[in-house]
Formats: sequence, C-alpha cells, structure tokens
Amino acid sequence: MGNEDYGALIVSESEIFPYDRLECFGRFAEEGLPVIFTNSLLVCSAERKDISSLLTRFEPVMFETLAAHVRERGFCHVGGEKERE
Repeated sequence: MGNEDYGALIVSESEIFPYDRLECFGRFAEEGLPVIFTNSLLVCSAERKDISSLLTRFEPVMFETLAAHVRERGFCHVGGEKERE
C-alpha cells in the first residue's frame, strides 16, 4: 500500500479546502509531484489562513484541456474510445 506511484495529483475545482490538506498537497509538490487544480486555484482555506505561499506550488488547468495536458506532460496515457481500439 505504501509503494504507489502517481504522475500527478488532480484536485477537482474547489474554492475552499482545509489548510492541513493544502499543506499536504504543498509537500507533495515540493517533492516533485505535480498538483493540478481543475479550472482555478483556491480562494482561501477553510480556516481563512493565508495560502498565497502554497498556491505558487499548484497548477490550474481548465477541465476541457485536462486530458490533453496530462497526456502532453506524460503523467499517464489518456485517450478516447478510438485510441483504445
């Protein structure tokens, strides 16, 4: 269970997240795991703490271009039905 390997962490669009979770995501990013938020970055933490230093570690990607983005960056193989045939 502790030996998983992931190309990126993708977080669904959110305006607010618990600060401790954002710190965890920030550590992942510092260790080289891309942390992608769909559509936009957060507005604030649930506790209203300053998150500006954490936001610089995260990447916003529009949902419509997410599959192409992860494919281009080599995080995983994502394709449509025709590509799988």
